[in-house]
Amino acid sequence: MIIWLTGQPLSGKTTIASLLSESLKCPWIDGDAVRKLVGNRDYSPDGRKANIELIQSMAVTAYKFNKYCVVSAVAPFRSQRDAFKQKHSVIEVYLTSDRKSEAEVPYYEPPLTYFLHLDTSLFTPQSCLDKILYAITPEY
Repeated sequence: MIIWLTGQPLSGKTTIASLLSESLKCPWIDGDAVRKLVGNRDYSPDGRKANIELIQSMAVTAYKFNKYCVVSAVAPFRSQRDAFKQKHSVIEVYLTSDRKSEAEVPYYEPPLTYFLHLDTSLFTPQSCLDKILYAITPEY
């Protein structure tokens, strides 16, 4: 299963993804790290779509060799996320927070179907981790 953490900057994606990857002992693909790795500084809609396509390919490859793969990326386009969810075993975790960032993406499209919503201003990182683990492994 690919566990995709999405949401605006400063919503807690990196913090929770780190905990989740450590807990599940699985690969973690971070959107900012991928951008740095490939030198993608294009934050236009097209640049963001290209970055997400690359991350999706990386996630599918990582998932082939592991039970889980964690992804943390803004991924602002609902249609791109939904198409990926239809083709692969993905749980989308939508993180929100009352924290605001200068890097907020004005055209971010929140998910509408088949997602877990966590407000990180209401829950601790550990509590968010527990909720995600319960969603993917109810025996947790």
